[in-house]
Amino acid sequence: MEIVRISFNAIAPMFIFMLFGYFLKNRGFLPEDVAVKINKIVFFFFIPVMVICNIYECDLRAAFDPVGVGFSVGVIITSFLVSWLIVSRVEKDRTIIPVVVQGIFKCNYVIIGLEVAKTFFGTDVGVMAILIPFVSVVNNVLAVYIFEHYSDRPKTQSALKKAGMTTLKMLKNPLIFGTILAILINLSGIRIPSVLYTDVLKKISSMTTPLSLIVIGAGFSFSGLRKYSRMLTLTVVARNVIQPLVFIPLAILCGLSGKAVAAVAVITAGPNAVNSYSIALQMGGNAELADQIVIITSLVSMASLFLSFCIVGWTVGF
Repeated sequence: MEIVRISFNAIAPMFIFMLFGYFLKNRGFLPEDVAVKINKIVFFFFIPVMVICNIYECDLRAAFDPVGVGFSVGVIITSFLVSWLIVSRVEKDRTIIPVVVQGIFKCNYVIIGLEVAKTFFGTDVGVMAILIPFVSVVNNVLAVYIFEHYSDRPKTQSALKKAGMTTLKMLKNPLIFGTILAILINLSGIRIPSVLYTDVLKKISSMTTPLSLIVIGAGFSFSGLRKYSRMLTLTVVARNVIQPLVFIPLAILCGLSGKAVAAVAVITAGPNAVNSYSIALQMGGNAELADQIVIITSLVSMASLFLSFCIVGWTVGF
């Protein structure tokens, strides 16, 4: 029962924050246009600061687990390839295929993963923090690639030029930029002045998860459930049911530690990344479906994460 209690304590606050955001929207305190602006602020400033703080405090050299990192990255790439193979066979709309593939393989690791890690492991988040740059880069590179592949824009650029532009887009992504900056600061041994780090950056970081979850809740809209029921069902079942049932036992059988398996649980059972909607909107995908996927997987993940962490706790422990 202790494992159940700990798992519940890790998941319940996130669900409450999302409900609070939904309440604020329905009561008129957080209209949609305001929520969109706050979401941009969170994405461009708050999340990068949170990533910098978590990586800055982590001993990258000591905590680096090549097996755990390799397995987690392998899970994402496998999910991407398998979901692409399946979705492209059951759906022919080129604006929907990349959205569904992204909905299945791309996880909200930074916000959910770090919050869960702190609940279970305190400040000693180990490989879960180390995974941030790897998960962020792989997630975003694969997402950009799949949308570019199905883009209706003329393919006039050379492969080399296209790869260069894609790389530049990745480096401009605030999450990836913040991750690279944090790694460089960490490995260089540079110390951030206490007045800046403790009194400013840490306080901004502490606001990130609650604010992000409130904005997710404020975005809850179920108008597209019937319209996209087939693709939503496929995405949720693949993301929140099949993935954890396949990859968590596999991680345990491969002998991964509790933290590494917990990371796999977040990657496979957690919600779709919040920026999935923005990427779909900017790259010609079906943004309405992308928004619905973020919403539904966020709700369903409260149950799938809870069950996944109970399994992790009962098998390999925390």
